[in-house]
Parts: sequence; structure tokens; C-alpha cells
Amino acid sequence: MPALDQGRGGAYWRLTKPGITRLVMVTAAAGYWLGARAFGEPSVVALLHTLLGTGLVVSGTNALNQWWERDADARMRRTAARPLPAGALRPG
Repeated sequence: MPALDQGRGGAYWRLTKPGITRLVMVTAAAGYWLGARAFGEPSVVALLHTLLGTGLVVSGTNALNQWWERDADARMRRTAARPLPAGALRPG
């Protein structure tokens, strides 16, 4: 993890599940590039906008999922260290 892994900022970073977000963004970039080529010349600006939007949606969805499942996560050893069950962040 990057240096952001420390403290409250790191807890917010982990809440977004950056590994999953990165994988979805790579898939979105590949899909955009292949789809755009079918209709003409791909635009780097449009690709960047697509990736920004995708990253924000995926990160927010990951955070919402962790909020939703925080009680169940607290009971499982594998997920108990996530930011909400561990108490690094408050659900409110």
C-alpha cells in the first residue's frame, strides 16, 4: 500500500478498495478503446473522463458496500480489520 495507508486518510483509501477499482478501470479503458475504434478515432480526453467517472462510481460503490455489510464484516476474521468494523471510521 502507498504511504496513504496510515491514519484516517488511509482508512478512507482502504474503504474504496483500490485494487478492485483499478481492475474495473483497466477493463473500462479496454472496453472504451475497443468500442471507440469501431466508431472512429478514440479520444484521449473522453477516455480520461470515462476513467474518472468509472473510478468515482466504483470507489463509491465499494465504500457503500462496506458500510452496508459492516456488522457482518465485524463477525468474520477475514473482514474484521476493514475500516468500519475495526473502528478506524465511524459509519455516520
